[in-house]
Amino acid sequence: MTRRPSIRRKGKDPSLVILARFLSPWRADLALGLLESEGIEAFLADDHLARNEPVSSALAGGIRLLVLEEDLTRAREVLDQAENGDLALPPWEGDPHSIPPRERAADAGEVRCPRCGSSHVERGAGLMALFVPRFRCRVCGRNWR
Repeated sequence: MTRRPSIRRKGKDPSLVILARFLSPWRADLALGLLESEGIEAFLADDHLARNEPVSSALAGGIRLLVLEEDLTRAREVLDQAENGDLALPPWEGDPHSIPPRERAADAGEVRCPRCGSSHVERGAGLMALFVPRFRCRVCGRNWR
């Protein structure tokens, strides 16, 4: 989905410049979100081509990340900081047990109860469980698929 400039500066049309090019749509989306989170208005061009025809997109130069000319320097700084890892969140030093189970992040592949957040879950048995997995929480008793 191509975003179009929606702003007009007082007395002049916005002038867009290419900040970066991407072959992967997800990388372009991350960069766009990062810039927008820093208050820099940015737009993607030709991302529809990359999502539908990746080979043609590579031949056409990939996805272009556009910013206003006046924001170019700040946008480059933000992307450079992200590339260097300078925008990482500091480690959390709180007590992990102070987070309610429902709000704790599940490990990869771990199933948690949608009602209470417990990891004490048993999987249904039988032939149908191979095709439609069913789960039962051993803490609150909730059944779900």
